[in-house]
Amino acid sequence: GLVCATFLILSLCLVLALPELGVTGMGKITTQYDIIHAGTWKGHFPHKNYMGLMMAFSTLLFSFLFLVNPTRVRWRSWLGLGLSFCMVIGSTSRNALLTLFLSGVLTVFLKCFLGLDKRARRNALVALAMTCMPAFFLAPRVLSVLGRDFTFSGRTVIWEAVWAYIHKRPFHGFGYSAFWRELCGTETDCEKLGLHWNPY
Repeated sequence: GLVCATFLILSLCLVLALPELGVTGMGKITTQYDIIHAGTWKGHFPHKNYMGLMMAFSTLLFSFLFLVNPTRVRWRSWLGLGLSFCMVIGSTSRNALLTLFLSGVLTVFLKCFLGLDKRARRNALVALAMTCMPAFFLAPRVLSVLGRDFTFSGRTVIWEAVWAYIHKRPFHGFGYSAFWRELCGTETDCEKLGLHWNPY
């Protein structure tokens, strides 16, 4: 809780007091990314998605603390929960929002599931399977509404392009962040790998 609170306070201070550091595109614009995602919150993290996922975890953690803490300190959990959720919204990270939604659904399902007898649990699993099947077929439409597709914003293109390099060094790798600096340092180099944009 203390770590999440520290990250939360630090990121919030940068967003509000030093937006040129805590908000994308508010400071020096150096890449196309700064233009595309201008105005999104990133706090002290290098990317808005990193902050979004961290704040999603923080939201879940403070939700848990709210449930287990004594009444006299619940206001702290409420405050942490509310601020963390606001940071998720400010980051505009769809991954973080989806993580929160699925975690909430899973929590409610498990709480109800564990309270059932053996026969009811079996019926619940059958109902879940029947619900997931149409959800799978509706996934393309849902992703299009969210502005996404099955390439995960081009990530599968990257995975396919670098797979051959993974086979070259499956155990040692190329070093932390060394692969993109050495083999994909410019857009031209990225195009050689079949990519159309620099990975962040």
